[in-house]
Amino acid sequence: MGSMNLELEGEHKKGFPNRFEYYDKWLLDLGVEDPVARAIMANRYCDLEIQADHDNLTGLYNERGFDKYVKSSTNIVYLLYIDIDDFGPINKNWGHQAGDDLLKFVSKALENAIEGFGVAGRLHGDEFALAVTTKDPQIIEMIKTKCQEPLDKYPPPITLSMAGSAWDGKENLAYVKERADLKMLNNKEDRKRQQQNEQAKYGY
Repeated sequence: MGSMNLELEGEHKKGFPNRFEYYDKWLLDLGVEDPVARAIMANRYCDLEIQADHDNLTGLYNERGFDKYVKSSTNIVYLLYIDIDDFGPINKNWGHQAGDDLLKFVSKALENAIEGFGVAGRLHGDEFALAVTTKDPQIIEMIKTKCQEPLDKYPPPITLSMAGSAWDGKENLAYVKERADLKMLNNKEDRKRQQQNEQAKYGY
């Protein structure tokens, strides 16, 4: 069976309404004439593509799938990077199952927060990203609030570091992601310093 160059494959898919029809035509071009066999194989390719683009633990897009979605979309204008604060100690003190449970909880919170305004992805570890369809500051702040609110009630309460960067659809996506990631890390450090200053001020 012939192999597919991923970039060319992505371009070819733009002319098809769904994955199945793309793979059905591709298999027919390769000489698979039996429609039943072709349907079985096309469904299998669809399943494999979904698995390749999604995170097994959370069901969100993985970084590969997230990047593909953003690049193929015409309405994503902002990337919001999100990191779980102090995730390492949770894994260390409570075990990996507790860490996995938290990752799944955060993923659901992000999915709910971004609903109607884009998609969520788990890039790696405890780092997530939202691809957002608006740059409106009020909506961005609303999304951030909806991301954090469920975690305020998590046992124990969890905080998120969040920051983002606009994207015009033309700039190299890797640069935009790096910029958003750096802003998020700066946000984390600023909040950590603020917390340390408050602890020093009040003696706790």
